[in-house]
Amino acid sequence: CNRTATSEMIKVYPLYSLVFCTFLFYLFGFSEQVTHSERDVLLELYSATNGPHWRNNSHWGFGDPCINEWHGIQCEDGKTGRTISLLTLPRNNLDGTIPNSLTTLDSLRYVDLSYNSLYGTIPDSIGDFSSLFSLTVAGNLGINGTIPSSIWNITSLVILDLSSNSLSGTIPHNIKSNSALQVLRLFKNAL
Repeated sequence: CNRTATSEMIKVYPLYSLVFCTFLFYLFGFSEQVTHSERDVLLELYSATNGPHWRNNSHWGFGDPCINEWHGIQCEDGKTGRTISLLTLPRNNLDGTIPNSLTTLDSLRYVDLSYNSLYGTIPDSIGDFSSLFSLTVAGNLGINGTIPSSIWNITSLVILDLSSNSLSGTIPHNIKSNSALQVLRLFKNAL
């Protein structure tokens, strides 16, 4: 056995190991977790809607929403790590109000909170969603008040379903400003 070749291999392998471990850290460890603020917003929703009594609250509150696969949550890789892109909790016995902080999840593309027991008004901050494609809050008879005019500021919004609630008032005039909107359901309200 050649001693020089063996000693050179011993020096090289730690370098390869370090490079490989660094690669794995960036590939898996760095990008998989959502930010603490995103996690906190989801926990606020859980608290505001009586989360312990949901039909399915699997994994909620344990670890990271993406890694631990919280029920109704899907994530995708973003420029700065993992982000929450989907929140679907239809017919899940949510009972409470929609927290204003939900609109800070700016990478959210799909929201479905239909057929629960939500009540109160739709937050005025709803227009702060910047990437939202579909918003469904149908079948929550306790949702009342008017449709916030800021909702039409969501230029990415293609589907809006606010049917079967207790909304009242008039449909805001600036509805025409959203050229992306293709599906609008407002029936069974007092509009």
